[in-house]
Amino acid sequence: MNAKETQPTARISNIQRSSFHDGPGVRTTVFFQGCNLRCAWCHNPETINRKFLLMLHPSRCIGCARCREVCANETDTQKCISCGECALVCPTGAREMSGREYPLSQLVEIAVRDKIFYGKEGGVTCSGGEPMLQVPFLVEFLKELKLRGVNTAIDTAANIPWEDYERVMPYTDLFLVDFKLADDEKHKKYTGVSRALIKENIRRFAKLSEDRVMIRMPIIPSVNDNDSELEMAAEELSSVSFKGIIELLPFHSLGESKYISLGKKYDFSGTVPPSKERMEQLKNIFRAYGLRVK
Repeated sequence: MNAKETQPTARISNIQRSSFHDGPGVRTTVFFQGCNLRCAWCHNPETINRKFLLMLHPSRCIGCARCREVCANETDTQKCISCGECALVCPTGAREMSGREYPLSQLVEIAVRDKIFYGKEGGVTCSGGEPMLQVPFLVEFLKELKLRGVNTAIDTAANIPWEDYERVMPYTDLFLVDFKLADDEKHKKYTGVSRALIKENIRRFAKLSEDRVMIRMPIIPSVNDNDSELEMAAEELSSVSFKGIIELLPFHSLGESKYISLGKKYDFSGTVPPSKERMEQLKNIFRAYGLRVK
């Protein structure tokens, strides 16, 4: 890219290198800022809002008061406008922003830094948040990665117009498609949106080759960990002849500390993850429909 050209930029929450949970092999996962769902159990609440948010970590504070010197609101969290000035001067990371803006060339450079470790299966996964909310940048980013021989994946909740998926499809090796709930009313209750568009998109994804799409379903206690909900999900995927892998992801509470740092209430505090035995029972529901599940 010509250095004189104005580069597109993206709002990125985090970049996780040496990841093993966002697609096959060793991967670099890029978490895009902003999401159009509001999942009650979200493990990355700092990525939901499209603007960067101030995260507080009181245990790291050494009382140097540098933040007060630069904050127009004297660090009153009720008046915080997320300008990030206090985070810039904090020496211990007690105050940090939920992300930053990256120009295309810099993000590409970071993404290919570990290419030597990717091997045949690994690569770069665009996650979030919802990366498809930044499609113009995403197209250029994926295009640059493919030019460098990097395997690409997009982790999406599928609540995006299909035309946007068609834009990224030439440069995407794998789609990791979230399946939260089959029941539309429950989906509205727990994610804030209808799944009408999601359901239609899953039908379209099912027409792609089986190695290009993986369905991932988080199993959330008291939300979708019952047989009837899983039966509905399995029946839907079977009805559209989905041939790819289905991955059931057991609930975990690793994101709870993020809610605390954002000053938000975590509704799933104390929730016990499903046992291995229960997860196997739920997997068998999908297998009974002839679906491939891990």
